[in-house]
Amino acid sequence: ADRVAKMAVPILSNPKVYNMLTASGLEIADLPKVEDKPVEKAVEPELVAESEPAPEPAPEPTPEPTPEPTPESVKEENHEPVEKVEPVLVKTPLPTEKVVGSSNKNSNFFSLAAIFAIIAHLVLKVHVHFTSPLGPGDILSPGRSRGLCGLTTFNPLSACESGTISMGTDGILTVVRGKNVIFEISGKVSAEGLVIDGDGKIKIGGVNTKITTKPTTALTPWPFTDDVTIPKSLF
Repeated sequence: ADRVAKMAVPILSNPKVYNMLTASGLEIADLPKVEDKPVEKAVEPELVAESEPAPEPAPEPTPEPTPEPTPESVKEENHEPVEKVEPVLVKTPLPTEKVVGSSNKNSNFFSLAAIFAIIAHLVLKVHVHFTSPLGPGDILSPGRSRGLCGLTTFNPLSACESGTISMGTDGILTVVRGKNVIFEISGKVSAEGLVIDGDGKIKIGGVNTKITTKPTTALTPWPFTDDVTIPKSLF
């Protein structure tokens, strides 16, 4: 009984227990008088939790986007060795600027060569016709002429002695060597001019010619061929 009393003393000596028992009308004579001590109110956990402000909820972490699995990552997950395949460059021969430029140069060269050949042919043809002597069947219209040297007249280094035969619009045919008139004949004014027939006879305007200036030098092989009859009479 004493042992129980000793164990009960600390419990019954608790101010709260003692006050509760005495407030209910029970008297505990054997307990020592409880000294009035300032009673500290025990704060219950629930009240403390209610009095303290509730902590704000932590923001939920934004989930990071999951990268799409690549063939290499899949192979790594499958623990398969990844082989690096290097791209093979295939060189396809393409036309370069040099090839295009050379083809353009070649085409331009051939075009210029063709143009030059055509011009040279025409110039040579004119030169041969202009320097050729008059023979049977030839015609020299009024205002036309032929030259002994042709295009070489314009060459200052040429040794050719200039000479011309001209059919005037007045019906007079004149042959000049250098600056001298060496032969001159006249006929009829017409659009026909000088005509040498098949027999080698010279007519101007369809009529026989007459000499106004006797030849001072030979008239063959230029401006007339050997088969042309040169008038020798003044009448």
